[in-house]
Amino acid sequence: MNNHVVFRWICFFVLLIVVAVPVWAQMKLGQEDNLNSLTRDLQTARESKSNEEIADIYFKIGEYYQYKSLNLDKAFENYVNARQYYLREDDLDNVKFIDGFVADRYINLGLLQEGIDIYKDLAEYYEKQGDSKAAANALYKLSKAYRLRGDGETNLDYLLQAEQMNQQNPDTSLIANIKLDKIESYINLNEKDSALIVAANVVEIAGQINDDKAMSKALYFVGFINYLKKKNDIAIKYLLKSLELIPNIAYSTDKRAIYKLLSIIYESNKDTGNALKYFKLYSELNDSILNQDRLSIVNELAIRYGVNEKQKELANVQAEKESIFQKTVLQSRALYFVGIIFLLLLGFMYYLIRFYMHKIQTENIINGQQHEIDQQKIRELEDKIKINSMQAMIVGEEKERERIAKDLHDSLGGLLSTVKLQFDNFKTKLNGHQSMDQYNKAANLLDTAVEEVRSISRNLQPSALKRYGLVQALQDLINRLDQEGMPEIFFQHYDVPEKIDELVSISVFRVIQELLNNSIKYAKASEILIQINGDGEELTLQYEDDGIGFDKENLPKKGMGLENIYSRINYLKGNIVYDSRPGEGVYVMARVPALLGSSELGVGVNFLQ
Repeated sequence: MNNHVVFRWICFFVLLIVVAVPVWAQMKLGQEDNLNSLTRDLQTARESKSNEEIADIYFKIGEYYQYKSLNLDKAFENYVNARQYYLREDDLDNVKFIDGFVADRYINLGLLQEGIDIYKDLAEYYEKQGDSKAAANALYKLSKAYRLRGDGETNLDYLLQAEQMNQQNPDTSLIANIKLDKIESYINLNEKDSALIVAANVVEIAGQINDDKAMSKALYFVGFINYLKKKNDIAIKYLLKSLELIPNIAYSTDKRAIYKLLSIIYESNKDTGNALKYFKLYSELNDSILNQDRLSIVNELAIRYGVNEKQKELANVQAEKESIFQKTVLQSRALYFVGIIFLLLLGFMYYLIRFYMHKIQTENIINGQQHEIDQQKIRELEDKIKINSMQAMIVGEEKERERIAKDLHDSLGGLLSTVKLQFDNFKTKLNGHQSMDQYNKAANLLDTAVEEVRSISRNLQPSALKRYGLVQALQDLINRLDQEGMPEIFFQHYDVPEKIDELVSISVFRVIQELLNNSIKYAKASEILIQINGDGEELTLQYEDDGIGFDKENLPKKGMGLENIYSRINYLKGNIVYDSRPGEGVYVMARVPALLGSSELGVGVNFLQ
């Protein structure tokens, strides 16, 4: 039975070779004919000295090597030649098209800065040409290059630019890709909540355009983020949904990632059965992908080996020519003996001069490094002065608020209270008098003045902040704003630590106070949401309103308290996100440390506006 099976397999392979070899030979011959034809056309174009034709043929040869021969090095060489001729003809569209391929090639080779420079030029060019789709694509590739470099904040900035540019002429597939990359960027920046919001948005978009691939990727990120937030059951649910939507293709790295994550989560849940099941699926698929990668490497090496053999033959011919030349030189060496001695003397002088030049260059480098060290010390001293100035400003401001509040409460408040008592004693004498109405009006005005003094005093120095802490002080502030005609304010707080540095508490209170003032005074908001979360040794503040919003680039009034907000978060070495558009309200998220040490204060805060 086994012999019959072996015989059948041998017959199958023989038949496969008989059929496949002629077909492969015919395809190879067709490719060679195609390349030879392009080479002849190139020679003809050179004879006619037509730059445009030469550029077009070089471009076609580049396409041949890129898509048919799969030799990216040769493709790169011919694209660069085509670019030179297109440049002579001022054909900038084709020049920029080739620049895109060159930039992609630079990125694949790890030459990130070269690729980034080209992508920036492409984005600027396409934006000036009004081609928003091409400009958005260039900005998207630029963001990926910065992510490869490890610059997460710049990566996110260019993703936002690409997203904004794409809105002019929406490309749904690019929208999904941009948002998926934004999720990864937020995860890398440990912005799990922001990543989760974008992932939910991608799920909605993918459902509208029936893009199963984007839907699967977004569901995977939802599961992964919930795993990071230690919500394993929710993570498993979304990962299984993602797995159902992945196309049934071989060597799927997306499937591999889901299998691995499911195995880890089930193991964390002590579900050894499912953990083992998905680990086996992961191992089998991982082995298949690794084998495929090895095969691809072997094929590439085989192609390169064939090229190297031809290069070796050319090198051998060149070596023979060199040998003949050396024999001729040896025969005439005696005639040039004096010349050789002279050249040796010149060489000695050259190396002597080079030695002293190198010594001078080394001294310059050392001097430059010392200068840089001095400059660094100056910058550190300037930073320290900035920190001290900012600290003095904030502390001085709070002390002045406290002094004014005490003066208002103790002096003016006490005086008004005394006047009120005397006024009330005077009321008995006016009982039934015709001036009683005037008395009542004056009494009401006096009550209003007393309450206004108390309100100003509480705003200047909230006593609840020192007595009961940040949460209670904010609740007291919100209760005082709970009046007719004022916006509805929702206040939420979770896991806020009991121990919060006094400077942090007063800074967060002032930030929220300033934001509420903006929403009520300028934004005409009807609803406001305030949320404070404790995350380890950090406080996270989120603030939203549904007001009229504003253009971040062109503020209607300089400031609106933003500089004060930035200064306070800046001094705490925090991080703030401030986003708004006309008609879309305001969104603010800030992170600050709950406890401060002297070494934690700084001036380097990042604003993602």
